[in-house]
This record gives sequence, structure tokens and C-alpha cells, in this order.
Amino acid sequence: YGDHRDLHLSIRRQRQMCIRDRLYMGRAACIGCHGGDGSGLDNLGPPLDGSDWVTGSTIRLTKVLLHGLQGPITVSGKRYAPPGAMPGLSMNPTISDQDIADILTFIRHAWSNRATPVGQSFVKESRESNKDQRGVPYKEKDLN
Repeated sequence: YGDHRDLHLSIRRQRQMCIRDRLYMGRAACIGCHGGDGSGLDNLGPPLDGSDWVTGSTIRLTKVLLHGLQGPITVSGKRYAPPGAMPGLSMNPTISDQDIADILTFIRHAWSNRATPVGQSFVKESRESNKDQRGVPYKEKDLN
């Protein structure tokens, strides 16, 4: 008869894998700079696994996903200086607020991260309250 908790965990794991494949590794292409294991790629993107930027403020992280980030950034005490900007997803018409919420929730709970989920309504509110940014990447100083 089994344990219903095991079934629930299995369904949640399947959803995470779908989000990883469809968005993180697919349309949003996060994997290209942050790697499949979230450890980051030299000179491209800092790590997401164990990152205070990922597991910390959902407001800051949502702004980064919506509008991008440019310039040096300190992640969990280590300085990174990628040569290019991380593009935001707000100007991509194929990526919805729900997609962004799914990516946020995935990276906040993937690998060793264990942070709370982010809902579609939170992303929608953030998009509306930061619409003047118009997809222009933030700098670290703008978000701290």
C-alpha cells in the first residue's frame, strides 16, 4: 500500500525535473552560465548552489531574474566578475511569470539549497513594481 508521503515526494521530484529540463536547461538557458549542477562556470556565471543570492531575499532574486545583473558580484563571500551581463527574462515573451516563479522555486530548492518556494503572484507584483527597469540589468550596488 505504501506511504502517501513517498508518492507526494515522487510527484514533487518529477515536477522539479520537468522545470529543470523545460526552463533551467531549456528556454531560459540558465545552464549555459550556471552549470547543470549549479556550481557556476568560470568567467560566465557564479554558483547558484549554496548562494546567498539564491537562498536569501526573494525580492532581490526575483529582480535579478526579471531584469538581469551586470558587473562584479559577491556571492557567499567570493567575488565574481563575469565579462557579460546576465540577461533578464522580463523581455522574453515566451517566458511567463509562472515560468519565472518555477525557475526561482527550482533553484531555491535544487542541489543543496533548501529555501522557500516563490509564487507566480509574487513575480507578477515584482514585475509591476519594477517595470521602470525595462529589462535593463541591475548592478550589485542597486540590490544591496
